[in-house]
Amino acid sequence: MNRSFLFNGGYNAVRNEIINFSFKKTNLWNNGIVSINNHTYLYKLYSCNDINLEMVKYNNKYALLANDMIIFENEEVFPYNIELLRRDNELLNNDDDTIIHNTIQQQSINFDEIKEYSLLRQTN
Repeated sequence: MNRSFLFNGGYNAVRNEIINFSFKKTNLWNNGIVSINNHTYLYKLYSCNDINLEMVKYNNKYALLANDMIIFENEEVFPYNIELLRRDNELLNNDDDTIIHNTIQQQSINFDEIKEYSLLRQTN
């Protein structure tokens, strides 16, 4: 049976803030996905890697970066969804709820403090 951990990142209109995530390498989840509009898949997450998801502004657009690589851009800010999947129920008990959160860091920043770049960031 699959188990999921769900998170919402990106723009939060109610609080006027940006939510970014960092995931440490772990065995508490197997893989995951980043999506928008609950159906457009942007990026696959693997638990064997450290992963940083960050929304930035550049050239009057907004971009979602995964480990400094652009995976989505838009003219307006946007929310995104993260779903972490686990197939094995063995580690899922009441104590693991706090353990998995030790491998995830959420950063909420005021919208006015979003990182801004004047040029497109490129990777090799």
